[in-house]
Amino acid sequence: MQYSSLYELITALEYGTKLNIGVIFFGFRRSERLMLPRSSTIRTGEYCWRVKKNNPCAQKCYLCRSLSIRKATRLGKPFGGVCIHGVWEYTHPVFDEENLVCIIFIGNIYDPEKSGTRIHNRLAKLGISDEAERLIGAMEHQVKWSQCEVIGRLIESYIRLIMQADNELSAQSQNSAIADIVSFIEENLCSSLSIRSIAELFHYHEKYIGRLFKQTMGCSIRTYIYSRRIERAMMLLRETNESVIEIATRMGFENVTYFNRRFREITGITPTDYRRAVQNGDVPDVETKLENLDKFQRNIK
Repeated sequence: MQYSSLYELITALEYGTKLNIGVIFFGFRRSERLMLPRSSTIRTGEYCWRVKKNNPCAQKCYLCRSLSIRKATRLGKPFGGVCIHGVWEYTHPVFDEENLVCIIFIGNIYDPEKSGTRIHNRLAKLGISDEAERLIGAMEHQVKWSQCEVIGRLIESYIRLIMQADNELSAQSQNSAIADIVSFIEENLCSSLSIRSIAELFHYHEKYIGRLFKQTMGCSIRTYIYSRRIERAMMLLRETNESVIEIATRMGFENVTYFNRRFREITGITPTDYRRAVQNGDVPDVETKLENLDKFQRNIK
């Protein structure tokens, strides 16, 4: 995929710094010229990636980002603060009249007064204190609030120019909105996900986004989530030595019994039998069948 000139602008603004600039769009306002890779919509600093390898930390990061989005929507103006893991981030909402268009995040910033203790405590809890110097060194230490304001206003101005020049709500824009949701699901696949939380995060009515998702993807949001979780579990069974219990927990299942039952309903065999077949060189010809998921999705809470 060829990404937009917005991506080129973000890349130019990041050049020579250690900043991580991202933009999350809401609604159907994004055109092709505002398409961004996943790395420009999530926190991608080295410290963030290292911490998010721990699933509970990844879930806390997701909740922290959700709170930032809610605060930006409520305040209607830029603000800055330290996230739950100690990284300072500037948050810049962009509105079209009363509708939230997007939020610009400028992060991977080290606040000498607030970041240090929280980062060291987090790394200590994860047992990787020896990586502190390297991870902190990979963060931006020099940027000021005024510089973040300039960057935020520059990106906002560019987005508004594109919106003004391409002010049409097309089917392709709708697909872009669904692409954002799919990327969000992939990033948070191991976290607690629901149609309600996704609709709230992306500012859509629950029934509307469910209908649009199924129209675009050919399956419901619940079906997609469970299909991807089982596919990811199959990969872990093939490529890692993690136990079935560990994989079930990692993929967000309540217990291993529930995981085993869903895995078998979709693939036709149990996780243990699947792994054994792979180890014996007899790779089973199984695929995640969306029609099977449709049969039991109403039982998913």
